[in-house]
Amino acid sequence: MRNKKLEIQPAQLLILLLGILILECAGCTMGQGMSRGSNTTLLSIAGEIRFTNADLGKSIQLRRNQKLLISLKSDPEIYGKWTISGPSPQQLMLKSRSIRGESALNELWYFEAIGMGYTSITLTYTPYDETVPPRVHKSSVYVSNQQL
Repeated sequence: MRNKKLEIQPAQLLILLLGILILECAGCTMGQGMSRGSNTTLLSIAGEIRFTNADLGKSIQLRRNQKLLISLKSDPEIYGKWTISGPSPQQLMLKSRSIRGESALNELWYFEAIGMGYTSITLTYTPYDETVPPRVHKSSVYVSNQQL
């Protein structure tokens, strides 16, 4: 068997690199959404989207019937509680809510995308110490009409 040298033309290499860049920017890495820490849209091709403290302020894109799990931890240095307001019941239906943990609480909200359109979610962390102001984070949500 003869070993052949693989030759890549500059134009082919450019196309390959642009494709990788587009996939990374679009968050299409196997449907797992954007990397943590970026200030862009959380996007998932299938399954549920998990939204955590690292995602505060990011936009969310869902398909109809897709699940959204919002999981927010309390700040162990400034004890308080999370509240959610604003998602339109025409786009997102709250399926359940729970609180887990002892020292650092983890508050969970489980939504289902039910109707096409835009809405927003306001997430507010209110410390129990009344001298510390609440932290307010707003995320926009778009639900497409495509079903999973």
